[in-house]
Amino acid sequence: MNFFWLYRVLTLVSACALSIAVIVLCAQTTIDLDKLFEGFPGHLSLPYVSLGIAVGCITAFTTIVTLGLDLCCEKPFTSLPAFELPWFCVLWILWVVAGALTLLQNSQIFGETECITLSIISPLGKDFCDKNHPTAIIEFVNFALFFVYCISLLVRAFVASGQKFTAVMALNILDVATTAASNFVQ
Repeated sequence: MNFFWLYRVLTLVSACALSIAVIVLCAQTTIDLDKLFEGFPGHLSLPYVSLGIAVGCITAFTTIVTLGLDLCCEKPFTSLPAFELPWFCVLWILWVVAGALTLLQNSQIFGETECITLSIISPLGKDFCDKNHPTAIIEFVNFALFFVYCISLLVRAFVASGQKFTAVMALNILDVATTAASNFVQ
């Protein structure tokens, strides 16, 4: 086991945990919205809440499946750079969109109003406002995790391909990391 493999596992576990936190915060925001607009007809839903839950579920599911296949199978397709690079690039794009949408809708709803001043109007309004910033921060942290991992995987793949005349994108991540690490030492 080498540093890059450990980095990969820690990144995927962290992303999964943060995705679950986003799902919980978005679900709590939905509950707060329902309480806040209890007397009004219809159901109010915000797109950033739905997107946060969807991207969180997709990320949690795929990271669990990826790690599970890595533990169960010797060389699964999910640990090929040809699979991981495009999929994790899609995930970091989804996370940056979710974070940006959260901040955009937060500014559209509350404007320049501080969350503390909303407690005068309604304590639920303050709770709703307070949950937006942590949600956006966690979404941007997930973006950064996947973005940095994709960059480091790409660098490792380039280093490995420069030293060996093999199809690096068809190698297992552990093989790419080992080849690149041994080439750094030489």
